[in-house]
Amino acid sequence: MPDNLRPVLSEVGDYLVSETTQRFRDSISPKGENWQSGKVIAKQHISSA
Repeated sequence: MPDNLRPVLSEVGDYLVSETTQRFRDSISPKGENWQSGKVIAKQHISSA
């Protein structure tokens, strides 16, 4: 990878990590929708198996 792209890609990577971490904290999807609790999803998965 060319060295001149490293600073830009580093900024993009930092932003993606920060936004993803915040979405997990807030339980919000990238589309802005609330996530179901993990317990509900696990129960649905187990009952359909």
